[in-house]
Amino acid sequence: MAAQLAAATYHPGYVYPYPLDALPANMQTRMPGLREAYVSGYCNAASVSSNFTGLGEFAVARTDGDTDKGYNYAFGVSSDGNVYYAGPCKTFQDHHWQSSSPTPIGALFGHSGHYYSTTNPDRPQDS
Repeated sequence: MAAQLAAATYHPGYVYPYPLDALPANMQTRMPGLREAYVSGYCNAASVSSNFTGLGEFAVARTDGDTDKGYNYAFGVSSDGNVYYAGPCKTFQDHHWQSSSPTPIGALFGHSGHYYSTTNPDRPQDS
């Protein structure tokens, strides 16, 4: 997963399909109806703390009956060289849409401010 997410940062600002089988195993098994995933790198890396840099976001969509649901995640690299992700964020307007409608891909992105906010207790902290 780490290499594929980081590869999205080579062409920042674009949204790419992401293979479902490359998602973390727990996400694949605990998210019934999973059907689409996308990734996008930030145009400018976000320095979150002295030991963590935000690189981009990925989003997944799943079907739940007549409703589709979207989830947003942020990812970045830590000073240990590993890629980590945070999420899901689902507090955005287009979190739900009718299954008969196309996926609002663009609306699934741009929600990472929550992850990097200094009021977020889960935000990576300086050591």
